Amino acid sequence: MIKRWIFVFGLAACGGSPKPAPAPEPAPAPAPVAPVASAPPSSECVVAVSNMVVGMADQLRAQPPKVQALVPQITQIMTTHCSDDKWAPATLQCMATVKTGAEQTKCEAMLTPDQAQKVTSELDALIQTAQQ
Repeated sequence: MIKRWIFVFGLAACGGSPKPAPAPEPAPAPAPVAPVASAPPSSECVVAVSNMVVGMADQLRAQPPKVQALVPQITQIMTTHCSDDKWAPATLQCMATVKTGAEQTKCEAMLTPDQAQKVTSELDALIQTAQQ
């Protein structure tokens, strides 16, 4: 992969075909639009997700160090999805009080299929990238 990027950059640096005639002056660019940011996560999401991550500690310890190092990113992904996907208050209450793996599974099952798919797919992608 690195050799491929070096090759591409090398071609760009060497030039190539002759330069075309200059184009007419472009119209001025429109004013930039500020990106839309997610709302800050609710305190309920922060508490629930933090407790869930603490509950996953044993599972995380069994993972390679690269995956263990992802705990802050895992926490951020889950907290963002909690807020953005509007996880139900009952789900948050369950997650905030979870103590065992069985309880954790019960809480995860309270997410709607869409909510579960969104957070799971992002977490899976993150972990797969770390394992490469």
